[in-house]
Amino acid sequence: MACYRLRNPVKHYAWGSRTVIPELLGAASPSAEPWAELWIGAHPRAPSEVEVGGAWRSLRAWVEDRPARVLGERVLARFGAQLPFLLKVLAAEQPLSLQAHPDAALAAEGFAREEAARIPADAPERRYPDANPKPELICALGPFEALCGFREPGDLRARAAALGARTLEAVLARTDATARPGDVLARLLRLPAPERRAVAAELAACASRSAGGPELVWLARLHERYPGDVACAAPLLLHYLKLERGEALYLRPGDLHGYLRGSALEIMAASDNLVRAGLTPKHVDVEELLRVMNPDPGLPPRVAPVGGEAGETLYAPPTEWFRLALVTVETSAPRAFPVSRGAEVLLCLEGRGELAASDAAGPVPFAGGEALFVTGETPRYELRGAARLARASAG
Repeated sequence: MACYRLRNPVKHYAWGSRTVIPELLGAASPSAEPWAELWIGAHPRAPSEVEVGGAWRSLRAWVEDRPARVLGERVLARFGAQLPFLLKVLAAEQPLSLQAHPDAALAAEGFAREEAARIPADAPERRYPDANPKPELICALGPFEALCGFREPGDLRARAAALGARTLEAVLARTDATARPGDVLARLLRLPAPERRAVAAELAACASRSAGGPELVWLARLHERYPGDVACAAPLLLHYLKLERGEALYLRPGDLHGYLRGSALEIMAASDNLVRAGLTPKHVDVEELLRVMNPDPGLPPRVAPVGGEAGETLYAPPTEWFRLALVTVETSAPRAFPVSRGAEVLLCLEGRGELAASDAAGPVPFAGGEALFVTGETPRYELRGAARLARASAG
């Protein structure tokens, strides 16, 4: 066992781009429909396929059939017969929903509860399709805008006053001045529907008249896309961040966030658990969101890249579920990598080359948009050619 080709599913959500993922994969661009996410992994909702012996089969089923050899003994001992991470290419032309992900305890509880209730795995109201927590890291492939983490409690009151948002100020006047920002959001989300719509409409009108920067621009855009949704107040409550290419952000379970626009690599624990607060036509569960969400102020940490192996830029957030590296291969300098953390996934972002392993029958070529799977029992491999790749493994 050594290296295998992968064939990976694409999610066509309405907020996706018609150019980024098609161009990565060499498909027609612009596409007829939006391409939002490319999934590379073994999650049951959309597992990749692996080419074994000339035939394609589910990567998840292959992992479960031969877990020790495919994953490596250490990964199997810690995570069981599952690939612990999921790598995605995310391409957002429009904003995603306002959401948070559960920690380990809440994920296990929620999964057990929904299994006992026999909610189908693909049901729109299913929030916990698996029992894993969902920390994640976002690494920008170009300019990437997001809302992440609550601002300090006094910020919303000051901004409401500066905007002249009287309806919002009246709501805040009924809220304890020492309340955490998450408690303020809870009050907004629990307002009667007419009052929620009034707050949202007034905020959008105030933002449209103001020259207050990207936060207010996004507030108006969000309301235009989701009129009457009080979650459009998110740019006033959360930190606005703009990442440039190569900059990364680590989101812990419970961090409320909404991605606004841009393309990025996203790596996470092998989970699709999420609870939405709004800004979406999909299922919203306010009370469950408030259970999952961290209500305290704080900015999710940026992850500074560090040097790894030769030619490698490494992002290693404080989680055991995953880590990510960007690898540059040059024709004059093949790169050698030990397989020390179990099974790996490689995605070629640009260029072309080949992977050679000591226990493989021969080198495996790759080009832009193609992905490879390196088994956990492979001791080491070498990359040759001229290419830029993402390298994912357990943390």
